[in-house]
Amino acid sequence: MPKPAKHYRYKLEHGPTPEVKDVGTDLPASFGQGRMLIASPLWVEDYVKTIPEGEVRTMDQLRSHLAARADADFACPLTSGIFARVVAEASAYEQANGLPVSAPWWRLVKSDGSLNPKFPHGDLGQTELQAQLLEAEGVRLVATGRSKKLKVALG
Repeated sequence: MPKPAKHYRYKLEHGPTPEVKDVGTDLPASFGQGRMLIASPLWVEDYVKTIPEGEVRTMDQLRSHLAARADADFACPLTSGIFARVVAEASAYEQANGLPVSAPWWRLVKSDGSLNPKFPHGDLGQTELQAQLLEAEGVRLVATGRSKKLKVALG
């Protein structure tokens, strides 16, 4: 019998501890070079908690903040994205169950301003919940391209 899946709050609180690795030039320049931070879900949650109501932050801003906090050259984009989803899922669970929301996950958007289909209720590319929560806070969204994909009007 398979083990039951761990709840996102457990994953958040028992995630890895932050670690800086010197990757030198082993990775493609587009990924990052030098000292790479592998953050922790709790560090991501700490950052998301600081995003004021009615504002958003991008994944690039998150990674820059995390790297600076650890005195690293860059934060790993892959693990930062995974940990952002862990924070979002844990907070959405709290929200759905009438508990205080630990972090306003909907205020974190992709680096180009688009909404994240990997966040809660984003299955099949649907981002309605994130859009509703942002619009309720007065964040202006625009539909772009042929698909009318929603993005935050950055800048």
